[in-house]
Amino acid sequence: MMVLRKLLCVILLGLIYLHPQGIYGEEIELPATALFSETVLRDGHSDIITGFIWDPVVENRLYSIDIGGSMIAWNTRDKRIVWKVDLSDRGIGLFAIDIADDGCCLVVGGSQSYLATYNTLDGEVISEGYQSGRPFDSIYRTVSLHPEGGLMTGESNGYIDFWQLELSTPVYSTRAHDWPIKKGFFSKSGRFAVTIDPTKVLLWDVLSGDLVSDISEISPELTEGGFWFGATGLSEEEDYLAVINNEGVYLYDFVSDTLVAKIPGAYRLEDEESPPVAITLDSRSGTALVAAGSAGFLTFDFDAGTAVSGFVDYRLQLGFMSSVAYDPKTDGKFAAARANLKINIFTGEIEMNHVINLYQLPL
Repeated sequence: MMVLRKLLCVILLGLIYLHPQGIYGEEIELPATALFSETVLRDGHSDIITGFIWDPVVENRLYSIDIGGSMIAWNTRDKRIVWKVDLSDRGIGLFAIDIADDGCCLVVGGSQSYLATYNTLDGEVISEGYQSGRPFDSIYRTVSLHPEGGLMTGESNGYIDFWQLELSTPVYSTRAHDWPIKKGFFSKSGRFAVTIDPTKVLLWDVLSGDLVSDISEISPELTEGGFWFGATGLSEEEDYLAVINNEGVYLYDFVSDTLVAKIPGAYRLEDEESPPVAITLDSRSGTALVAAGSAGFLTFDFDAGTAVSGFVDYRLQLGFMSSVAYDPKTDGKFAAARANLKINIFTGEIEMNHVINLYQLPL
């Protein structure tokens, strides 16, 4: 298992560094400013960090999960672990995480069709008896809590389920995707849901469960041009969905069911290709932040229709980033999960350490 995980890291690293020329659309060079991590959260995860989320209420609190089955609550100011859940003895890896608007509980999804809710105060499990009625051979790749308490999940087998948290079985299920679902979100109003795989971006009516539209048919370039990164973000103030792939960055309006902004182009930072890895939206500034390449970050202004600035953390080692998220309680503070790789010159073995870097953008 450890060998397979290391091999996975090498493959991911190759995807980041070895994209062939011509896979992107318009190529744009952007000057890069040095941006160094203020704080590094380390010595918590021993496997690839698959996601994290900021607490919407408690200051300096962040929750992270990894492929090995660990979930950690961090005090980011003191760089301290508040509590830790370890499911590795059950062979469960964690791939998806969300938090209630009032910060009371977390929902996590993982391998073996594992789906559970946890208390954010102490990390105690609230419920893990959710049963989809299907064989336990799938992975929950996305979980999203509805503003009024419901839950949507997306699986690696293409199934979408809508749940009420007090019930152990879904109230509605459908297999709408032919590929593994990568991301899923509710709109800010809670009226719509979005599910995404490498070829489709589907919009759902939450009340009826009906498919409203395939956003990728409205704008086919969303799924064109090679690798699809499937990273998305939702504005906290408007009913918008931000989507990024290797053709550009897009903004979709739920209400009008239209693509309202597109920022095309593949970007290079310091003469290095910088393929997109993840995206997050800052509702305070109305800008998008994209993690790019192995150590770069780009900010996009949809009103201006262009990339605003580029940043590179020059101190980072060889490795790759897996996710990024603004802290919604601050201006310009964000976190980026990363796997740092080293090759032991004496043994030839790949050594990894998994960390979360905290940054502050210039205001």
